[in-house]
This record gives sequence, C-alpha cells and structure tokens, in this order.
Amino acid sequence: MCALFAYQPTREGNTLVANGGRSGCLNSATVNVRIVVEQKDSAPRVLGELAQSGTEINLVTKAPCNSGNAVTVFTETASSTGATYRSASTTFEKC
Repeated sequence: MCALFAYQPTREGNTLVANGGRSGCLNSATVNVRIVVEQKDSAPRVLGELAQSGTEINLVTKAPCNSGNAVTVFTETASSTGATYRSASTTFEKC
C-alpha cells in the first residue's frame, strides 16, 4: 500500500529535524518534506524543505532553532499526486 509518512520534528542542539517521505509505492512522484512553524496570527511558515522524486522516498530536512522563543512545529509531507500527510505538532522551548 502506497502511503506518505511524517514523523514529529525533533531537536538536535540548535537544529530542528523533520523526517518524512513515502513508502510502498509503485508509481513515481515528487515528494516535499517541510518543517512548518505554527503562527498565532498568520498562516503557518515553512522553515525548511527538501524535495525528491521517486517511488520510495525518505527525506530528512533541517532548520535552525536559534530565535530564543518557544516554537510549535510539525512535519508536512506533500506528494505531486495531491496527497498530504502531517505529523502531530511539537513545541520546543527557547528555540
């Protein structure tokens, strides 16, 4: 079964790390994996993004974590087929 995946972001020192992709797919597609920060008064903002085309895709994208503020982020995986998958959100203090 062809499916997208997006794991909750993690933090490695001053770097946010997001892992996502697609598995079990026979057809080729372009997949974008993004680290997205939630913002109270405006649309979510993409902090980091990677793209790859293929059938089986596993991407790790990174973004700086150095604003000094708390941030709430999630991983979003989007396919050129139109499918999208989003992880649960995670809040990092002093990021």
